[in-house]
Amino acid sequence: MPVQDQLAHVKEVFASDYAFAALLSNGSVVTWGDREWGGDSSIVQNELRNVRTIARTTGSFAAIREDGCVLTWGKAETGGDSSGVRDQLGSGVREVVG
Repeated sequence: MPVQDQLAHVKEVFASDYAFAALLSNGSVVTWGDREWGGDSSIVQNELRNVRTIARTTGSFAAIREDGCVLTWGKAETGGDSSGVRDQLGSGVREVVG
């Protein structure tokens, strides 16, 4: 689906300093802007489904899915790399604050 069509279904938009993440009504996420600052979510795109909400920092995003799994992308220095705690973020998370 083209980005213009996806944006017609935007539920909420979140911003880092140089990128945006739009949560769509179907629970998917569209990102754009500076790749390094969270505008590129391709590293987690296949898992960005059934997203409940998104938290943001100056350079990264964290999406919480309905199952409580947290997915992160963007600058590692601002929280975009959660690989070291992936096991703890795999389910049951209720809230993330940026």
